[in-house]
Amino acid sequence: LVIAGSKLYPGAALLSAKSALRSGCGYVTCAVPENISFFPTYPNALIFRFILSSSGYFSSKSLEQIKEILSDCSACVIGPGIGTNKHTIKFLQEIIKYFPATVFDADALNIFAENGEFANFASPAILTPHYCEMARLAKNILKIDIGSYDRVSLACMLAEYTGATVVLKGHQTVVAEKGKIPMINSSGSPALATAGTGDVLSGLIGTFLAQGHNAFDAATVSVFIHGLAAELSPKGMRGLIADDLVELIPLAMKEISPFA
Repeated sequence: LVIAGSKLYPGAALLSAKSALRSGCGYVTCAVPENISFFPTYPNALIFRFILSSSGYFSSKSLEQIKEILSDCSACVIGPGIGTNKHTIKFLQEIIKYFPATVFDADALNIFAENGEFANFASPAILTPHYCEMARLAKNILKIDIGSYDRVSLACMLAEYTGATVVLKGHQTVVAEKGKIPMINSSGSPALATAGTGDVLSGLIGTFLAQGHNAFDAATVSVFIHGLAAELSPKGMRGLIADDLVELIPLAMKEISPFA
């Protein structure tokens, strides 16, 4: 299940959900707030659920529908484009205890940071901050200055504090988990600094969680495939956008294994 999008950012939901489909998830449901506009074309294989909302954002009105969908899901992605208004904050705080293995991305992380608290994750959790999101989490959750620590240390500290797997995105993305040696990714290109590519990564990780991989392995393999897909771009680096990246995921997986 991908819980994403709002009236301001409908495309984020589509990027994450399409990525999950393209990376091999057998059945993807994309839950979005009701009455938000989409581009006219999207994969027929993608299941949409339009959820009761408050002014185009998830809210307490959304809870019962989301809980019902979650009961049939083996993994979840939440955060891309959901916003950080008061309705969405309350929704996340109330729904989090129902999650299976979950990727928390984008605005889900901003909500955690803004409220100065972290959930007690009942299931495996993966946090996927980029540098600015990590800066907010470091300041408000870890109570430290991000500039005083290297990227590996920051990822390990957040993993230790939260008990979650942490994917600190950027050049040489770091994957950290308490009790494990952190992994530093070797694939990728500057094109991954463009808008929406993080949404693509969240869907990819969600796929491997849904297939039964543990959080650390799901994050590590997804980060590498995500970077390799960018390297394979026939449009070079400047012209690659997140929409293109989704379509390159199958090629990246096939590059790794002819049976992918």
